[in-house]
Amino acid sequence: MPKIAPFRAVRPHRDKAHLVGSRSYLSYSGKDLEDKLEGNPFTFLHVLRPEMHAGERLKVDRLARYQLVNDEYKSFFDKDILQKEAEPSFYIYRQTKGPQTFKGIIAGVAVEEYLEGHVKIHEQTITFRERIFQEYLEITGFNAEPVLLTYEGREAIDTLVDSIVAERPEYEFYTTDKVKHELWVVGDKEIQQRLIDEMALVPDVYIADGHHRCASSALLSGMKGHGQSQPFNRFMSLLMPSSELKIYEYNRLVKELNGLSAQEFISALKESFEVSAAGGPVQAKGFHHLTMYLGGEWYDLHVKKDKVGNDPVSKLDTRILTNQVLRPILGIEDIRTDKRISFIDGLQGIEGIQRAVDSGRYAVGFSLFPVTFEQLKTVSDCGAIMPPKSTWIEPKLRTGLTIYELFED
Repeated sequence: MPKIAPFRAVRPHRDKAHLVGSRSYLSYSGKDLEDKLEGNPFTFLHVLRPEMHAGERLKVDRLARYQLVNDEYKSFFDKDILQKEAEPSFYIYRQTKGPQTFKGIIAGVAVEEYLEGHVKIHEQTITFRERIFQEYLEITGFNAEPVLLTYEGREAIDTLVDSIVAERPEYEFYTTDKVKHELWVVGDKEIQQRLIDEMALVPDVYIADGHHRCASSALLSGMKGHGQSQPFNRFMSLLMPSSELKIYEYNRLVKELNGLSAQEFISALKESFEVSAAGGPVQAKGFHHLTMYLGGEWYDLHVKKDKVGNDPVSKLDTRILTNQVLRPILGIEDIRTDKRISFIDGLQGIEGIQRAVDSGRYAVGFSLFPVTFEQLKTVSDCGAIMPPKSTWIEPKLRTGLTIYELFED
């Protein structure tokens, strides 16, 4: 029963929203990031990467950089780029990407819901990264990208959201990647209470993207003292029914065959898979069906029944690939740290795998069938953890459209 709350978002003025919102700065190459900063004085990237301000690259330590972030954030108010909502509000966000439409509710979610297990995880966080982001939150004082939470949909919530988006949005713009973004401000107290009441009837929500942000928010809350009245005891989230998400596979690329020839490698695979030539590019068609691109040829790999475990994690194809191929045959013990393995999201399709291998940078690529929400839910409900890089989940959210301030004025 997630406890959601409206909040006074900091957000761009309507005429600048299309210029302020940005992708995560981690998604830009160094040159692209420099070009964005030079060509757009309004992009929130100036706040996130202030050490690159005005074409300079200042050499500062981590904590000093966080203070620069805070300083640049304040300057966006002085420049009349950002404003703070007069009254606590919910926000409905809708993203349209080709035929796909994603929409959900932006709200504050109580940290206690995460601590009590009603915000469920499927990914292991790294303590060092948790503490780094907790420091970031404490010094900058804001979070500019919501955690993406998903849940089994409720018709009453869907109907209410649909009635809101029937009205004209506060923001409506396209970005250069041909994605449409829309935002509605929900200030009506009666509608807010209906959203709160209906969401309270949802048993649990599941983190789709943002495990480290949740964990870091919990750390900050613990340091400052729990209490529902304080903003730092909540974290900004976009709550979206599972039917609105798109879960893609996260495919694997490996640089070399651990000293094996292609034929020796295929022979080793036959211990765990039924291997056959596919005769051309082929996408995995179901669970326990993987495809492989090696030496200019595509292969079907059907997992042998005795190689599939009984628990929810052992049944995942990402775990099967690790346990039956990456670790015993290719010698890759930890996919998070081994530099011989890379990952390619399913949006790039099998064509992306083929291009990567044909380039000579990789020896072999594996395509997997996407994890379903039901699998994610089952793993989370039993308190287990998925293998790293098991899912690529859309939508990817913009940074800086709604900003959550952690400390009261």
